[in-house]
Amino acid sequence: MTVDKTKEGCSGCEQVATERIATLRTGIVVCNTCPDWMLECEAREWLQRIRAKGPRNQKEGFLMMKELFESIKKRRGLAGAQALQAEILAIRGDK
Repeated sequence: MTVDKTKEGCSGCEQVATERIATLRTGIVVCNTCPDWMLECEAREWLQRIRAKGPRNQKEGFLMMKELFESIKKRRGLAGAQALQAEILAIRGDK
């Protein structure tokens, strides 16, 4: 098991020893309060919500994503929106 204890905002993964573990899509094991885990969960949730709305075509799906990122950018700034966008694209398999 590879445990990453270097992520900023993480408690050093001390909680991994207490069975509060999560495995990121990259295979890295972190505690379930790690910011990377929370970002991945949020990205999966937003992707699921967009898919559930059933965009009729690629353009409509793109517009839904654009609205999401503009909303996130207002609340968290450009860096927060870019981090979420990168995670969603990674989950989707886009580059």
